[in-house]
Amino acid sequence: MEKAKNNATLAYLLTLFIGYIFFLLRITVFRGSASGVHGVNFIPMSTIAEYLQLILHGNRIVGIYNIFGNILVFLPLGYVTALLFPKMRKSSRILLFVMAFSTTIEVSQFVFASGASDIDDVILNVLGGLIGYWSYGFIAKLFKPKKYAVYISISMIAVICLSFGAFAHHGRLLPAPGIRSAFAELRIDDTAWHLILVNKWNVIPVDYEVDLTELENGQSVDKRIYPALQEMLDSARAEGIYPVVVSGYRTAKEQHTLLDNKVSEYRSDGCSIEEAIRKAETWVAVPGTSEHQLGIAVDVNADGVHSTDDEVYRWLNHNSYKFGFILRYPPNKTKITGIINEPWHYRYVGVETASEMYNQGYCLEEHLSQLFFEANRKISVGW
Repeated sequence: MEKAKNNATLAYLLTLFIGYIFFLLRITVFRGSASGVHGVNFIPMSTIAEYLQLILHGNRIVGIYNIFGNILVFLPLGYVTALLFPKMRKSSRILLFVMAFSTTIEVSQFVFASGASDIDDVILNVLGGLIGYWSYGFIAKLFKPKKYAVYISISMIAVICLSFGAFAHHGRLLPAPGIRSAFAELRIDDTAWHLILVNKWNVIPVDYEVDLTELENGQSVDKRIYPALQEMLDSARAEGIYPVVVSGYRTAKEQHTLLDNKVSEYRSDGCSIEEAIRKAETWVAVPGTSEHQLGIAVDVNADGVHSTDDEVYRWLNHNSYKFGFILRYPPNKTKITGIINEPWHYRYVGVETASEMYNQGYCLEEHLSQLFFEANRKISVGW
């Protein structure tokens, strides 16, 4: 009787373990569709530093959950591995096993273009696996006289962690396919100021400064894009299209107000606070992750008298690249940019880059990914 009970318990735990492995692969490698992005970061602690910047200066929820999500979702791996395989009950063995498993996932993400491969993910995953192993040792000693309490505790921990992982994945709290620290060099290189990447996974550097020029209607932009912007607007008006910059540079406080207003709007429609935040962030970037805070992005609508918004959007879509501007959030790139279609939002990247992106049909993340991939390929050939 006791043997049958032990066998049933072992079978249950093995099933749980296998299901957990498949779950990890599902939310990391097999996300349903490839993003086409091959982001890679080999600099330890750089992405973690970005998450900390998010916590301090941007979206605290995204920053906290990206750090603790990567830890908690690997906690059951260390716990169940130690529970099922006595020979693995050493910190060094758990460390090597979790590191190998996490590294395999990161490499697979790169191969299948299902996400950014990041050494910091491995660091956080290994920490999660070790915490799981240490938790097993503590709980096993605590409930030693009651064997089944161990099995109950592992079930509870597994359910909590898997539920968190599922919520984090579907709620966009874990790292989604995109580019993160891989392009840090583009941020600090003054010659590439127009290629700085700011999105949900890349916060504005804390030392970033803007030198503004005020437009006739009171909006402001980075003085470096003013000549190109004015030329684009004048060209449109010469063709009978009358665009107006309705939003240029924004402070973090102004961005926060916009986000709060959008959340309140969804709350008034009956959404829960979590759902309201999630929906609001598909429309409004959180402070610290908005291109408007760079001063090189503008929202452009029609004057409402001589042109309609659709006429302005159509003209910009076909002509903005000639002046160095791109449609930043195209309708077919939401999974990559993290923002739904915004036909009014244009970002300056320079004429050469804008022309390349227009001809290739790329968004900024894809263009930078291609640059990074080609640079790495050239370095590899050199080796």
